[in-house]
Parts: sequence; structure tokens; C-alpha cells
Amino acid sequence: MENIKITAGNKDIYWTGSLISFNEEPIELDLNSFSIRFIFETSKSETNELRYEVENGRVMKFFLNNANNPLGIQLTEPFKMGTISDRELYINFSYRSMGDTKSALVVITLYLGGNV
Repeated sequence: MENIKITAGNKDIYWTGSLISFNEEPIELDLNSFSIRFIFETSKSETNELRYEVENGRVMKFFLNNANNPLGIQLTEPFKMGTISDRELYINFSYRSMGDTKSALVVITLYLGGNV
């Protein structure tokens, strides 16, 4: 298969994919030099919430609270995570519940920006 280059404006697509979660278990992308982890939480509050933290400078954790609804949770714009290979690294994602199941559709795109 030929190598395909995908761009979005002036950003190169580093990786993109969609997947279906398994019983609200965490999802982890291991990209060799770092990892991205999506953790699904439920609270008594009706409010959807998205927060993040960095663990050991190598793992970006996104916590999605009360995301199990038809509207789900998504970023409103790409989020700058840091750098990889001396280029800016951004992420954008969307999480959508799949009805009354404990599964959800997650769409993720990683972008590479300019040199730093």
C-alpha cells in the first residue's frame, strides 16, 4: 500500500482513528515516547466535565465525567499537548455514547504543527 500524507490546513495528521470503548474501561494509546489515556467517570452531578493531567511527563490523562449521554463530550478546538520530533503536537477528540450500552464511539486525531 502506498504511503498517504494527510493534512488539515497547515497541520500534518500524525494519527487518526475511531474505536468503540469496552464497558467504560479506560482507553490507552501508546505512542512509544508517550501515552494518552481516556478515563471514564460517573458522578451524581448531571454536569459533563472534561479535565486532564500529566503523569510522569509521559502520560496525558483525559478524565471524561458523565460523558455517557447522547451529546457526549468533545473538545471545541485542538488541544496542544506538547512536542514530538521537535514539532508541536495537538489532539482533538469526540466521545459519543451508544444508547443504553456501556460502550461509546471515540474519534481521535493527532496533529503535528510547526517546528519548535
